[in-house]
Amino acid sequence: MKDRPEENPGTQAPGTTAPGAPRRTSMRERMAQAPSRVTDLASPTAGDPSDLTSTSLAALTSISDYSTAFTVSETGVSRTDAFAPISAPITATGPAGVIAREDADSHHLLLLPDEVDPAEIEALALSIWDGACWAGAGRLHLLAEARLEGPWTIDAPTRQALRTPSSMTKAWILRCPTAKRKPVPAELARIDEWAPYFPEGLPVGLEYRVLLALKRIARRLGGALRIADSGRVVQPDPDSAVSLAVYTSRWLEPAELVEVLRTDFPNIVDSRDVPVAVAEARSTGAAEGASTSRTDVATKIERARRAAREAKAAQVVSGYALLIPIANRSELIIEVQPVPTPPQVLRWEAWTTGVIIEYQLKWIPQEGMGAPAPVSRARRLERVRSARDIERAAGIIIGAVGGSVIDEDGFLVALDDEAVIE
Repeated sequence: MKDRPEENPGTQAPGTTAPGAPRRTSMRERMAQAPSRVTDLASPTAGDPSDLTSTSLAALTSISDYSTAFTVSETGVSRTDAFAPISAPITATGPAGVIAREDADSHHLLLLPDEVDPAEIEALALSIWDGACWAGAGRLHLLAEARLEGPWTIDAPTRQALRTPSSMTKAWILRCPTAKRKPVPAELARIDEWAPYFPEGLPVGLEYRVLLALKRIARRLGGALRIADSGRVVQPDPDSAVSLAVYTSRWLEPAELVEVLRTDFPNIVDSRDVPVAVAEARSTGAAEGASTSRTDVATKIERARRAAREAKAAQVVSGYALLIPIANRSELIIEVQPVPTPPQVLRWEAWTTGVIIEYQLKWIPQEGMGAPAPVSRARRLERVRSARDIERAAGIIIGAVGGSVIDEDGFLVALDDEAVIE
């Protein structure tokens, strides 16, 4: 029997590792074996690792509610199961303090009731300007170098000094470059609505355009403007915006629109029928009054009338108008026509790249649109009744053709459910 050779302790079988010998591990295995901890990224602690050694993107993107991160520290690699918030919105407004007197005296102010949310101002600004956006806490960029800052609180002493309405408790400062004022001619000062507020000359350029837009915003939100030049307050009446407009891609023929509205407005009439009826009545009266009229003349007149009616029936109209008596002494005129471009507030709607049909619903009061101020109680009541009828007509049209409703200032209008007929 042969002796077995002695085993060399320095040799080992293939695929085996000697006890205590270093072992090569991949980075994947090291991360999988890293100690685990849970942290809330929305509430960082003092011991958080440096951003330079963190691999989590959840805090930056905020598009995931759960993320696994690995951080490198003195003890090695550790895994962090990080819970990040779904959304991290930018704060649009800071804490409201009392407005400084020198800022209030030297800048135009947008005055608003306390219940108006800053998001409403942003939405209306976006309806006017493409570049309107929040530039920081309490800074709403409007156009070019114009921006609003606020909201600032108006306390009782400041309100008394500025002579602003007691219902306007918030103020936004308009920071906008101003041009040199030019004196207003006397004949222009008597008819221009802005002349009394700018005794040293009317604003021009960017300042004028922004003030016009802010007046529209003030009327929609029940606010006002305080003009720095005179210290006077421009307070548009929110109820003065009565007319509406419907924009859609669907065209209704005059007879179709009359049929749609006749149930609620039985006295509706096509405006093209009004002068024709008057002319026919006049010509009929003239023919009856002429005892010496020859038969051939009467025949020619009748032939001409028939040809006119046939031509009218075959006519393809590019626009028309309907008249409706509303309220007690007012009229509603509905003007229908295609328009080349949509209003600014609808510029991002996909359907506006095609055909755009405009249904203008205009209020025509009996005493005319240029009624002197202040408005009488009777006119206010007539205006309220007219607005109700106009909203009802707009709801019927929306139910028939779809689309969007815009007010006189170019802002979107959401009609009450009872005003819209499906």
